[in-house]
Amino acid sequence: MLDPEDSLPLPPGIRSRYISGINGLRMHILESGFDLDGAESKRPLVLLLHGFPEIAYSWRKQMLPLAQAGFYVVAPDQRGYGRTTGGDTSFEGDWQSYRLLNLVRDLLFLVHALGRTHVDSVIGHDFGSPVAAWSSLLPGMIKV
Repeated sequence: MLDPEDSLPLPPGIRSRYISGINGLRMHILESGFDLDGAESKRPLVLLLHGFPEIAYSWRKQMLPLAQAGFYVVAPDQRGYGRTTGGDTSFEGDWQSYRLLNLVRDLLFLVHALGRTHVDSVIGHDFGSPVAAWSSLLPGMIKV
């Protein structure tokens, strides 16, 4: 498992941070297109969901072009991956917490923690694609 204190070699314009209280997790996210004065960004929100066995870092090359296009871009380490902690990862642990609807619930908590009521786009790759698809079925999650 990655040491949460080690820094990532991120390009300028992308930052790494942790958000606690995400459905029982301390979630690690990468973000770009944020407001430098510390205020929450008012840009349209795009979530990027990684595949298996990747982490949020795999989106680093797509994040800056999306931010330059005017979006607030967030790529989380999903439950059980990378620097996100708090889930049961033991061999005999409760696998129910890894069901698709609970992974979508993680996103709902994240969106709320970011001070948002919806996202403008959810993009998933590989393992992230079914999570993105199921999140699009929730009323009000994605602005249309």
